[in-house]
Amino acid sequence: MKKYYSSGLVLMLLITASSLAWSDYLDGMAVYSVLSSDTYSDAAPIEQMLHDLEGAPVRSGDFAYTHNQLEVGVSRGDWAAAVFVRYDYFVEFNDDTVALAYLKKNNATARGEAHYDIDLSANHLRSRGLATAYRFSVHNDWTGQVKVSYVEAWETTYGELSGSVITRDDDFSADLYLDYSYTEDTFLNRPREQVDGKGATLDLELQWQVNDKLQFGFSSRDLLSLIRFDDVTYTRAVATTNRISYDENGRLRSVPALSGEERYRNEIQRFPRRVTLSAGYQYWSQWRLRGELFAIDRYLFPRLGLERDLALGNLHLDYDLEAKAIGVALRKHWYAIQLRTDHTNWDEMDKLEFSLQFNWRL
Repeated sequence: MKKYYSSGLVLMLLITASSLAWSDYLDGMAVYSVLSSDTYSDAAPIEQMLHDLEGAPVRSGDFAYTHNQLEVGVSRGDWAAAVFVRYDYFVEFNDDTVALAYLKKNNATARGEAHYDIDLSANHLRSRGLATAYRFSVHNDWTGQVKVSYVEAWETTYGELSGSVITRDDDFSADLYLDYSYTEDTFLNRPREQVDGKGATLDLELQWQVNDKLQFGFSSRDLLSLIRFDDVTYTRAVATTNRISYDENGRLRSVPALSGEERYRNEIQRFPRRVTLSAGYQYWSQWRLRGELFAIDRYLFPRLGLERDLALGNLHLDYDLEAKAIGVALRKHWYAIQLRTDHTNWDEMDKLEFSLQFNWRL
C-alpha cells in the first residue's frame, strides 16, 4: 500500500510540474486570425469584371487587382507563426484591349472599321504557406516587424498577349503574339495541368515616433517575393489572318494561320509589391491628422484621414483620392475591422477592401 501511495504521489508531482511548465509556456501566448480582401478595377465595376465584362460599356482603364488571404497563427512575446492561404490576381491592359474584350463578351460588333492595339499582361496565383514574424524596437523611437513566408502555389497564369486587331463590321483581321505559362489554358482550351511552385516572400513594417505629436510609418507586403515553377506548361504562339493566297479561279483570299509551341519550362513568378507610406500628426487634443500613400506595383493611391481613440478602440476615417473611396477602421488589442469602398451598391463598386482580425490571449 505504501508503495502504491509513493508511486501515486510521484505521478501527481510529475503531472503538477508538467502542468505548471505548460501553464508558464502558455502565459503570454495568443491565437489570432486575419481575413483580408482588397479588390480594385478602374475599367469596370468589380461585379462586371467577375462576369466577363457583361453589362454596360466599359471605361478607360489600365489595371485591376485582387488580393485575398486567410491567416491563422499564434504569437508569444515578439515572435509569431502562422499558416495561410491566398488568392492573387493582377492584370494590366490598355483601353483598346478592354474595349475589344467588351465587344467579344457582349456579342457586339464595331461599326465601320476600327483598329485596336492589344496589350495585356496577367499575373495570377493561388497559394498557401507558412509564415514567421519577429517584432523589434530600436531606441524606443523605432519599432518594426519583419515577416518571412514560405509559399507553395498550385495555380498560375503568367504572361502577355500583344498585337493588333482590325474590325470591319462582321469581319476582322489580326496579328497577335501570345506568350504565357498556366495551369489552365484560357485561349486555346487545352487540358488543365497540375503545377507545383515553391518560393518565399518578405514583409517589412517600420514605425518612427518622432515626438509626442508626429509619427511616420512604412508597411510593405511582398516587398521581396519569388515563386519558382519547374516544368510548368507554356504556350508561345503567333496568330495572323494576313496571309494572302489565290484560289483555283485566281481570286485573292486571306488564310488565317496559327503557329507556335506548347511545351514545359521553368518559370519565376513574383507577387505585385504593395507598399504603404503614412504620417500622423496630433493636431487636436483628441483627433490626429493622417496621410497615406498606398502603392501596388507602380500604381498610387493617396489617402487623407483622421484618427481618434474611443472606448471601443482606435477609430480611423479616410478618403482615397484615386479610388474615390471612403475607409472606416476600428482597432483594439483583441480585434480590428476595416472597410473601404467607393459605393454602397455592389453592382457599381470599383473598390472594395475589408479585413477582420481577432486575437485570443491564452
